[in-house]
Amino acid sequence: MGLLSWLFPSPADRVSRARRLLDEGQPARARDEVEGVEGAEADAVRADARRGLMRLNLSLARQYAEGGGFHQAEDHLALAEEHADPGDPELREGRRVVREARASEANAPRPAPVRHKEGDDPIFSLPPDDPRLRYALMLEGWPDALRLKVAELGPEFAQAAMLTDDGDPVQAVQRLSPFTEQEPAALFERAKALRALTPPKTSASSPASSATRPSARRTPP
Repeated sequence: MGLLSWLFPSPADRVSRARRLLDEGQPARARDEVEGVEGAEADAVRADARRGLMRLNLSLARQYAEGGGFHQAEDHLALAEEHADPGDPELREGRRVVREARASEANAPRPAPVRHKEGDDPIFSLPPDDPRLRYALMLEGWPDALRLKVAELGPEFAQAAMLTDDGDPVQAVQRLSPFTEQEPAALFERAKALRALTPPKTSASSPASSATRPSARRTPP
């Protein structure tokens, strides 16, 4: 593709680019790519993007529910519902999984909590700019089950996840994508990186937490 085609893509170019974004697992950006484009092919991309966004949010809802994060799970179920057709069987299945996880959590025996002072954990003796401390603080609010899952992905995942906060979401998306195939919980950090790629006025195009409404088209990096 030449420079002029890149700067001023034809409707066919935009549809082709949107298809590539769908193949890369970026349904929100694919949807935005064909905003305003008419025709059957663009309509098909929009339909596939909606289904991709529904499935992405359902996957995140299941992961949060399995880790005990039921408020986040319900948020992602609501987002999935916005992209689903009425009575979609995948949405019904996602709601069933979250409902059963909540019931299982409610019936599980609860051990007495063990509380530690912050100073008891050697991680807090590290300098404030130490990446290990930054990563620990980044995961502090995650449910225990999810925190353990992403911790098993190793230091390469940790480095990739921190790239977003370091101001390099493009590299973060690229380096986090392979981890989503190993552990669906990694989708959360990739979604955060994708949100950082979107200008504030169009932040609703994030695939994970706010990819619910069309936003202004943006040329991908």
